[in-house]
Amino acid sequence: MNKLGGKGLERVEPGDGGARSGLAIHMPAGLRRLGRWADLLTVICLTFVVYFNSLSNGFVFSDHSTVIDNSAIRHLGDLGAITRHQPSRPLSTLSLAANFAVGELDPFGYHLVNLCFHLAAVTMVFALVRIMVAGSQDDSRLKLMPAIAAALFALHPINTQTVNYVSARATMLATTFYLAGLLLFAMWSCIDKSHRARWMPLAGMYVCFVLAMAGKEIAVTFPAAILMYDYTFVSQGDGYKLRRRWPVHLPLWLAGLVSVSAFKWYAASLGFSPARSVWSNLTSQFEIVVRYLRMMVIPTGLNIHHTVPESAGMASAQTLASCVAVVVLVAVAVALLNRHRAAAYGILWFFIALLPTSSVIPLAVLMNENRLYLPAAGFAVAGGYVLTRLLPKNASSRPASRFCDWACSGRPARFRRSSFRAAFS
Repeated sequence: MNKLGGKGLERVEPGDGGARSGLAIHMPAGLRRLGRWADLLTVICLTFVVYFNSLSNGFVFSDHSTVIDNSAIRHLGDLGAITRHQPSRPLSTLSLAANFAVGELDPFGYHLVNLCFHLAAVTMVFALVRIMVAGSQDDSRLKLMPAIAAALFALHPINTQTVNYVSARATMLATTFYLAGLLLFAMWSCIDKSHRARWMPLAGMYVCFVLAMAGKEIAVTFPAAILMYDYTFVSQGDGYKLRRRWPVHLPLWLAGLVSVSAFKWYAASLGFSPARSVWSNLTSQFEIVVRYLRMMVIPTGLNIHHTVPESAGMASAQTLASCVAVVVLVAVAVALLNRHRAAAYGILWFFIALLPTSSVIPLAVLMNENRLYLPAAGFAVAGGYVLTRLLPKNASSRPASRFCDWACSGRPARFRRSSFRAAFS
């Protein structure tokens, strides 16, 4: 763990009474250390420039039913109508009601709020990765990883649909609070048990989980992401240390189980009919997950609506090959947990975050790019680690401008932003 001290954070083991292990971690503290956040400021500014032209976009597709024809958002104070409109996502409806209260049906405000949530999520990724690599003194290049991971997440073309699509507000809310909860848990794990304020980040984590679930159901994987973070970075593979923190994890899992039960009851009350069998959905998703991975690595063929046929089952060579590829990649990530923790965690996070939408639950639409927004954060962590390792060992300790010029200049995302607007103007 890390101990909160006067000069920064010091690495200590959980429950050792504050004994130091010799690794000093100096974290940002105050304006005098603002220079250490120059990389994040560079990424934030570049992201705003890239997405600036989205602010003049209008409403498209489901935005008409979500915003224009939605009477539930007309009165911000009518919490009953807001909650009844979509009981499983009240926070999303509330945020749209706040938008309407300020600017009514002017699309500018809705797109601005989406962009602000995206910038907040980028900040969370940067700060989380910064904690992940704190104390890794064996390779100075890892100091570059927070900015690289944040830039990957901020400027990856796959995220342009979510940021640009007002109806994807639920996904953005859930992801932002999901990331905030992870960050707070990471901060909590860095504070010595004797510190008086240690309960505050932990309490904040529970609140963020509730808010993420109120945003969208995809946040149900949050307990698994927290458990994996604990095992990977806090316990560092020590099962005994992990089990000692069961009082921290148990409330999350109980809340997750209650949420799943509530969602099942709500779907049944609406007369929800599965679009396909569970087996057909599962086998189809193996192929789709491989497509997702391809689009993350090579972002071509992006589309707001993908037409994907159902799989023929494991008798299909393509489905079988996709299943093997997914299993192998997960196995590789597990094998890397001890030596390359950040890369392994990012890969596993990607798959964990996809479970609600790309596993056994037969949703109406087989494939949708919006579903990659939360997994993209895991991809950014793994990709940031790989790219960092590929840099020369004498790389600059201020990578943001170099990296963004080299790998994330903004041209791919900016081109798609313009194309998205032109297609629906």
